[in-house]
Amino acid sequence: MSSFFLNHNLRLRIGWKITITLISFVVLSLLSNLIFTVGYSAYLFSTEKVGLESPDLLSQYLQTRPVVMVLILLQAASMVFVVLLFWKVFEKRSIKEIGLTNPLFYLKELFSGLVMGFIAMTIVFLVLYLTGQITISLYTVDPSIIGILLTDFLLFAVVGFNEELFARGYCITLLQESNKRWMIFVVPSLLFSLMHILNPGLTVLALLNIFLAGILLAYMFIITRNLWMPIGYHITWNYFQGSIFGFRVSGSEFGGIFHVEQTGANIINGGEFGPEGGLVTTAVLALGILFLIRRNIRNY
Repeated sequence: MSSFFLNHNLRLRIGWKITITLISFVVLSLLSNLIFTVGYSAYLFSTEKVGLESPDLLSQYLQTRPVVMVLILLQAASMVFVVLLFWKVFEKRSIKEIGLTNPLFYLKELFSGLVMGFIAMTIVFLVLYLTGQITISLYTVDPSIIGILLTDFLLFAVVGFNEELFARGYCITLLQESNKRWMIFVVPSLLFSLMHILNPGLTVLALLNIFLAGILLAYMFIITRNLWMPIGYHITWNYFQGSIFGFRVSGSEFGGIFHVEQTGANIINGGEFGPEGGLVTTAVLALGILFLIRRNIRNY
């Protein structure tokens, strides 16, 4: 039985380390979200902003942009906490070894990731627009949008940081001990896909695209040996997708400078999941992987 949990060095197997960390994240995230939701609901009742006879109004309050952002931040904080905790518990090594280096020394990687994420999503937007898959109904010019854009950028930065810390930094670093190269790419990318399994509008193609994105981000992490390029790519991919171009981000609406409407939900534009569920994104991600391989950026 011990060999089921321990390897030949009598250390906990990698699969169990990742499983324990992931389960701990889910439990802590649900608990923190529940505590906040109950506390905020109690506040609304105590101030008589909602009553027992108005459950629909309470639901509207809980779905407002500030509340959703707090819940996302709590989820991100839970992920960062459990990853750093179990890295110290299981490995007792420096956090630099999971790619969490000083960003001031790796601005080139961070900037490259930010630029590549922006270019990739802009290509998706232009292809969908030029092929008539989407129409631009209007765009926002209200000065108040500036504050929203800044807030969104910080939010997507936090999301990009915590997801890359787990899926690339933590999982890949642990799996590198297995000496099975395919596992380094496949396992974290599968987990990355499963982390989106409850997102609205999810399809098989959307899961495939998230898996491909995981492969692309994994390659960035492996060749640069730090997290900053994949974090940068993750940030601008989501930010320009949602806050600038106005697409759904993995099925969730954020609203952007542009307001886009699909001419019809289909396998090309991704339907209810947004462009991440469409074939255009499949092609862009595949080309991104080939681009990095052909560029041979091991010079970083």
